[in-house]
Amino acid sequence: MASTPSMRQATTPTLGAMTDSANTVVTRSNRGQWENAVPGHPELSHSYSSKEEAIDAGRATADALGWHHRVEDAAPTGAITDPQEERS
Repeated sequence: MASTPSMRQATTPTLGAMTDSANTVVTRSNRGQWENAVPGHPELSHSYSSKEEAIDAGRATADALGWHHRVEDAAPTGAITDPQEERS
C-alpha cells in the first residue's frame, strides 16, 4: 500500500522535478469562497468562507512545506460573501 507523502518529504523535490508553481500554495477566490490549492497534495487543499482565514491557512501550509505562498486577488462578484462597501 502506497503512503501519502508527508509535508517534510514534499520540501525536498528531486532536481528539476518541480517548477516554481509546483511548490507554491495558491490562495484564490472560487465561486464566492476562498480556497487554498496545494499542487500534488489535494488532501491539504481546503475552502474557507473568508479571505483572511484562507490567507492565514495558506501561509501556514506553505511555511510547513517550505514552499512559497501566493494570493490571487479577485474582483468582487456581488456574491453575499463579498465585503460590503460602506454607505454614507
